[in-house]
Amino acid sequence: MIGICQLRTSAMQSTGSRPPTIHDRAGRAATRWAVVIWSLVFYLSALGNVWTSWLAARRDGQPIVVWQVLSWELSSATAALLLLPAVVWLCARWPLHADAWVRRLPAYVAAALGWWLLHVAGMVVLRMLVYALAGAHYDFGGWLQWVYELSKDLRTFALLVAVQHTLAWYARRRQGEAHLLAAPDDGPPVEPLDRPERFLVRKLGRDFLVATADIEWIQASGNYVNLHVRGHDYPLRSTMATIEAKLDPAVFVRIHRSYLVNLGQVQAIEPVDSGDARVHLRDATVLPCSRSHLAGLRAHAGQGAAAPKTDAFRCSGAARSDQRPVPNSSQPLAGGRSKLLRHLRAMVGCVRRQRSSTPAECPSTNRCYSVRGHSFAAFRRRRPLAKLTSLFAGSPS
Repeated sequence: MIGICQLRTSAMQSTGSRPPTIHDRAGRAATRWAVVIWSLVFYLSALGNVWTSWLAARRDGQPIVVWQVLSWELSSATAALLLLPAVVWLCARWPLHADAWVRRLPAYVAAALGWWLLHVAGMVVLRMLVYALAGAHYDFGGWLQWVYELSKDLRTFALLVAVQHTLAWYARRRQGEAHLLAAPDDGPPVEPLDRPERFLVRKLGRDFLVATADIEWIQASGNYVNLHVRGHDYPLRSTMATIEAKLDPAVFVRIHRSYLVNLGQVQAIEPVDSGDARVHLRDATVLPCSRSHLAGLRAHAGQGAAAPKTDAFRCSGAARSDQRPVPNSSQPLAGGRSKLLRHLRAMVGCVRRQRSSTPAECPSTNRCYSVRGHSFAAFRRRRPLAKLTSLFAGSPS
């Protein structure tokens, strides 16, 4: 089990139905392994307790019903395993740090009491079901039994919290911990502190310098922000508002409350029907873009030397006064035959204007117009039926 707090971050922060990235798939695979390992720990411990009870009964010469002892131990392990995600979420949401453990300690005490009540209630219900199937009656006992279980459950909860924080710390050590470089002791600073050019990353006992220009995108993760650089994540203890204020707004743009993106890494902006958008990066990563940040992203992209390519049906050359509005191919072609004819007329008009335009009017002639990634240069080389098939019955983007 390797730091479920960090491994499930992408899943908790993801919005909408964006396609999973390689980081998401790696996180899900690691989470599955964590579930398997935790299950082995709980159930092997339960079987060990059954074996110990059987040996103690043989030593003392007392009778023992094996299926009853099995139901006691396995029900306790099952109830604890079902409650484990709540402990993981608590450690990820409110981790214990040197500067915050006193303030967050009451929440952990309340969570420990909740663990005790839910664990005892869950295992009692499971035991009653097993006994009912066996035609027997189960009696948990009085309040002394609850006090006995309280002493065990508090120790178990404290052990789980300690293990989870240790594994989360180890996961951060493996990923690397990023810090802002401090100003030099002597002489003027080589760079403004509010626009750092690099971050100091400590990873497995070694220090690395990560250039700010190499950061592809940034994602919020609880009390941290993850700096994504060439497939690696470097957590920085900061908030999105703080890191956004430190970075150059002409390079890094906020596209979501949990995401910042480097404009130089943006390859396409794909609108969706809900009004939001998907931002496609050069490494095939897909990030969500909320509708409130979409206009700002387009405005910043238009200020650069070259606007990012999109799958929208539009002309990237110089605008003409006689050019009609061009429909967006990302919208569904609904409305019957008249809607289809309007799309066909618009495409034919674009092709005619493209043929008649000079290179100065339309510098990217072969890639000026596109529908779902198909250039009109390729469109003109196909037969009419093949054209319609590829454009209107192609695979969805």
